[in-house]
Parts: sequence; C-alpha cells; structure tokens
Amino acid sequence: MAGFGFKNFANVSALTLNNDCVRSGNRLRVSTDTIQSKGSAFLTTPVSLPANGGFSTVFSYSITNSGPPEEQGGADGLFFVLHDGPATEIGGLGGSIGYYDTGGIRNSVAIGVDTFENSGAPDNDLDGNHLEVGTAGTRPADAEAAVATDFNDGSTNWMWIDYDGTDLSVYHAETSTKPAVADITHTVDLVAEWGTTTVFPGFTSSGFNGFGDHDVRSWDMQWANQTQGLPQVFVAE
Repeated sequence: MAGFGFKNFANVSALTLNNDCVRSGNRLRVSTDTIQSKGSAFLTTPVSLPANGGFSTVFSYSITNSGPPEEQGGADGLFFVLHDGPATEIGGLGGSIGYYDTGGIRNSVAIGVDTFENSGAPDNDLDGNHLEVGTAGTRPADAEAAVATDFNDGSTNWMWIDYDGTDLSVYHAETSTKPAVADITHTVDLVAEWGTTTVFPGFTSSGFNGFGDHDVRSWDMQWANQTQGLPQVFVAE
C-alpha cells in the first residue's frame, strides 16, 4: 500500500495553499469567517493511483464561527477533491464551494458537505445540510444525501470515502468510528473523469454572504500501488 497522513496541520509544507486558505494553529483553514472567502489546498506533488483509480481516505473537520443567521447560519461547505492538476486549482465563491463554476475544477471529483441551500438552477440543492458528490466542476451535483448532523454546530465530524474502481462510497459520522452503511454509494468511472491516474488530492471551500471557518483537522489517504516499490508516506505532527 501507498499513502500519507496528517495527524494535524502544524506542518503544511507538502501542500499548496490557494487564495484564503491558511494554516491556523494545527488546522488547515480552507475558507474563513469573512464574507466572500474561498480557498483550496492540494498536495504539491501528485499521487499515482492504481489502474482502476481505487483509493480510501478519511478526514476530520469542523466548521466554526458560522454566520450570519439570515444566511442559513453559515455557508457554503467543504469538499475533498481529486483532480488532474495543477495544485493551484480553485473554483468559484458561494455555492460553488471553491469547486464548481464556469471556471470550476475540470477532470475531477468532489465529495463533501454542502451547508447552504441554493434551490434554483443550476444548483438545485437538496437542502442546506447535506452530503454531496460532484464531477467536472459543474452543477448540478451527481449525488446527494440528507443527514441529521448539523455541519455548522462547531463540533468535529469525520468523513470516509472509498473507491473500488466502480463504486464511490461516502460515510459520515460525529465520532471517529466508521459507520457500517454508506450514506452515498455512487457508480462512476473516475479514471475517465480524470483522464489519468496521477492526481492531486486536497480540499476546497467557499462562502459568499454566509461564512464560517472551514477547518480540516486530520487527513489520511491510502491506495494500492503496484508501480512503486515503497509507499509514499509523510506525516505532519
């Protein structure tokens, strides 16, 4: 197996931080609690996935200082993204979550939390608190699922994402124990979406009039790799 892990983000030297994304203490703050904030962060060096694109990742995150109340209590969400590069990519503001838009991140997949309901086309959001899968940086989302967790309540949550070359499975919990049943299972050919198996993993986020500190607290990613004799592993502590 190959992979990497961040126990926290005290050291972000392996990452390219874009726009408003910063290190805040031991956290990776992808967007901030100011209006019209957006950011992204990707590994500076891409990873080489197996021929079927398979991988597993888990990260913990929190959304704090959300507001204002008239903007559904905060906006707009946080995505884990894999794309074909470069590491400086970023999408639009607001409901684009730093991923979608006319200049969105193409040749990509995004999985994460959407915390603001944009009900009109092209977004057509399920509600203001749901999990989401998107591809090619274009709306509407490919798959959505409502969950009971309030993403904006400031607590630490966990997300697991598994891809076996056919099905993308997304799990979410308020504890570090992975649920037995996925919240989303979506069939997709990610290698065709990327056009490669050499990809840049990372995160995107944005707000507009709504905002919040969207922090990634820890992150681990693993994949099978037959072309490299030793795992690619780095750990930030």
